[in-house]
Amino acid sequence: MKHSASPQATVEYAIANGSTAGIASISGSTLTVTGEGTVKVTATAALKDGNRKVDEKTSETPASYIVTSPKTSDVADLQSAVDGIASYDQSKYTEDSWQNLQDAVDAAKELLDVVKGGGEISVNARDKALDAINAAIEALVEKGGGTADSVQDLRDLVNQIEDEVNQADYTVESWNALVEIYNQAVEELNSGNPDAARCADLLGKLTNAKNALVTKAADLQNAKNEINSAVAAADAVYSAGQKDYPADLWKAFSDAYNAAKNAPANADAATLRMLANALAAAQAALKSAPAVPDAGLANGYTQTAGAFEYKVINAEKKTVMVVKGTNKKAKTVKIPATVTLKNVKCNVVQIGASAFKGYKKLNKVTISKNVTTIGKNAFSGCSKLKTVIVQGKALKSINKNAFKNTAKKAMVKWQKAMKAKQRKKLAAAMRKQGLKIKK
Repeated sequence: MKHSASPQATVEYAIANGSTAGIASISGSTLTVTGEGTVKVTATAALKDGNRKVDEKTSETPASYIVTSPKTSDVADLQSAVDGIASYDQSKYTEDSWQNLQDAVDAAKELLDVVKGGGEISVNARDKALDAINAAIEALVEKGGGTADSVQDLRDLVNQIEDEVNQADYTVESWNALVEIYNQAVEELNSGNPDAARCADLLGKLTNAKNALVTKAADLQNAKNEINSAVAAADAVYSAGQKDYPADLWKAFSDAYNAAKNAPANADAATLRMLANALAAAQAALKSAPAVPDAGLANGYTQTAGAFEYKVINAEKKTVMVVKGTNKKAKTVKIPATVTLKNVKCNVVQIGASAFKGYKKLNKVTISKNVTTIGKNAFSGCSKLKTVIVQGKALKSINKNAFKNTAKKAMVKWQKAMKAKQRKKLAAAMRKQGLKIKK
């Protein structure tokens, strides 16, 4: 058997255990990384004489790389886009198309607030927010607008979706949002005499829904990025050790950290997000205890201020509830967003059980932006109550018989920024608890 004059050395690289799943690949000597996280690489050197392997050695300690998405505090373009919305006249556009724009602006403002507070945001998040605002502006539909072209354009888009868009490729949530608008569009087009203005409105909404479709692959990658970010944010805390943290909180954090860091390679998006959220929550729980609340304010403390009696729910968080009113002959009740008790400004977050029960002359109630809960029988027996104004988006819970035996025909006015889905859910809850909302 003949051998070459001198053995040849070759090196092969591989992704090692302990790497963040799904973010890296190796081709030859080229490492490609597509997401945030940790990548560990081993090198195996082999000495070959022709086709015969003479010796082989794999590195005992893999090379380790920590990859993060770029962060930025440069939000000038995003701020400009948000400021530019002031030049648009809301009254000219349909409610749905304007709400889409408002939702995009609200999301952008949350990012801007992070930067204003001295933080940074990811470049991807900034660019995505800017794209969402621009897309919503392009999709604005003027009231009373629409032409024969709108009808045909809607028909073309419906046909395009039927021919080209495959349900199996997209997440359930984004697909269902598309189907809801798609069905409305098909119904209008098949009505015999499609209304041009209605078609123009549906065209904008269907376009937005189509653009908002999220592929399952993209959703999985987003989830991987989220868990990688959560792990990266927790790395320094975990590496520093328990320090003065209570044992139970530290155990919960370390368990969550290890579960997220060693997420199964085949985990789906929902599992990855669950692990990321669990880690973020466990890390947040490690933060030092809050300062002692202001002297004199204690849980359960009650005080009458203005037209209402209040009770402190949580002195530390400065939250209170309205226990009752002071004037049973009142025709209007306006729950304030805040109240000052013992020189402490508190958020009014609840209307207590039976707080205004039997207010026979009450015809209008305004619920402030901080109220999350309306208690049992809160407005029961207010037989003339026919107008309810909800000023914020915080309201979530309406308890049993809260509006029992109120006026036969009632009207609810919602905060403009509240999404239609939340309005519908709250209206159903109000009806269930006795409010007869006229259609």
